[in-house]
Amino acid sequence: DHYQVSLPSTSSFPMEKYRYIREALQRELEAAGKATFHESPLASIEDLTTVHDGEYVRRYLANELSHKENRRIGFPWSEAGKLRALSSTGGTVAAMHAVCRPGGARFAGHIASSLWPSL
Repeated sequence: DHYQVSLPSTSSFPMEKYRYIREALQRELEAAGKATFHESPLASIEDLTTVHDGEYVRRYLANELSHKENRRIGFPWSEAGKLRALSSTGGTVAAMHAVCRPGGARFAGHIASSLWPSL
């Protein structure tokens, strides 16, 4: 929720709920010593092209998608939206790395709305 995307007033997407959920969990779990919260890193091009077509990723990042392609994503393209998508994906990848490395966390998760599944 570090990257806020301005959505049209007609949008029903509950952007703020992700911040509220994180704040509530962070208050409860960090205070009890049960979790540590970290800001999500931005996903790398390598992370993205592992599962998405490289040319599509390039065009998304450069705001070169067609109107139809942007409509499929469901949000108007913006620099803030791009950063939110990279942060959302990067946080998921970071959580996976946290549990997969030797001696890493037993559990990890990521609280966000990913804009990438539609890609």
